[in-house]
Amino acid sequence: MRVLRHSIMAFALAICAFALPVYCDFVKLPARGGSGGTEYSHGCGDDKVFIGLRGKGGYWLGKLQALCRKVSTAGKWLGSTTYSATTDGGEGGFYPFMPQQLTATCPEGYAVKGMSGSARDGLVVKINLHCWKMDRSIPNFGAPNDITRSMTAPYSPTSDRVSWSEDRCSDKIGRGFHGRYNDKGIVAVGLTCHAGTTPNAETLAAPDGLVAVNLTGPNGTQSTTVTPFVQLSWMDRSTYESGYRVRIFNTRLGILANTFERPAGSGIGTRQALNVADLPADNYTFNVCSKYSSADGGDLCFGNMPFTIGQAASCNPTITGQVELIGSGTARVRWSHTCTNPLRFQVQLRSAVSGNFIGVSDTQNGTAREENFTGFALGVANEVRVCAIFQGQGANSFCSAPRAFQFNVPGP
Repeated sequence: MRVLRHSIMAFALAICAFALPVYCDFVKLPARGGSGGTEYSHGCGDDKVFIGLRGKGGYWLGKLQALCRKVSTAGKWLGSTTYSATTDGGEGGFYPFMPQQLTATCPEGYAVKGMSGSARDGLVVKINLHCWKMDRSIPNFGAPNDITRSMTAPYSPTSDRVSWSEDRCSDKIGRGFHGRYNDKGIVAVGLTCHAGTTPNAETLAAPDGLVAVNLTGPNGTQSTTVTPFVQLSWMDRSTYESGYRVRIFNTRLGILANTFERPAGSGIGTRQALNVADLPADNYTFNVCSKYSSADGGDLCFGNMPFTIGQAASCNPTITGQVELIGSGTARVRWSHTCTNPLRFQVQLRSAVSGNFIGVSDTQNGTAREENFTGFALGVANEVRVCAIFQGQGANSFCSAPRAFQFNVPGP
């Protein structure tokens, strides 16, 4: 059987090679089963591989479809499963052996490379799909460790079956199936193989064309000067990413400042954009990663595009309410502000005897609206103010008006 199979394959390839001017990119192996019936042929095309079957089955098999998948240059599945047309003819059953929906699918990363099966009463009752793991490092686009997936008519007796051994694609992977049908079901079935230049593998790509521009507002127009707002954009270069990961690095501090997860793009060659309005004034770079599954090799990233976030033209912190004594030697001040993206706020204190404001407490970030502080004297007049701190600006550039307070010395 092995010698016959390879001889048939070689003959089919020879016919394709000399069928000029059209170059053959598929080969049909023999259809096995019964005799007679009407011919059919269904497949996945040049750009997908054959990964399974869907069909009906009762006493025999019927109504078959090929399950198809695109693959990467590394032989990994991409995108979602698609389906070929369905064979005509019967569904393979009759009362009380009514047909059921059946599926046989190769494991993830495998594709059909061989097919065997059984027939009874001149109709196909079982199809075995011999699945090989795809690997571009193997010349025949498959690694020799096949796994079998079977589709069997659930009501077919096991007696009187006629079985045939595996027919296998010799140097490529499967692309579909063909054979014959009648009004009862599938009469015969055979494997169709990729050949020549197919299958066409998809190359996974990183985004590129990174651009960063300042905006006049959170969703404003482009600005020619540094502002507190920036739009980051990039070009989509693949149709198979599950989304994007945008990473922003603070170049002065050498740290990852923020990460944004974005949905997948709308198509190759389209520009994707992200508006950012919550970064402190500073110098940054960003890169963008197309997100792929670990089976496809993981994320592909591009770029270290620099940009700068500036401070607001005006910034007015305003102390709200009274300064509170919240513990022995500790007070709390609250404020509102019109500042955009400060690095942090500093609480500054002066007493009647010091004459100068001195920083006594710094917030962790620019989103704070209150802070506790110490360092004041009891029984004397004090003043406190809150200053917004921006990169490259002095600590006293954007400060609130002073708020006077005095806490008396506790009595005996």
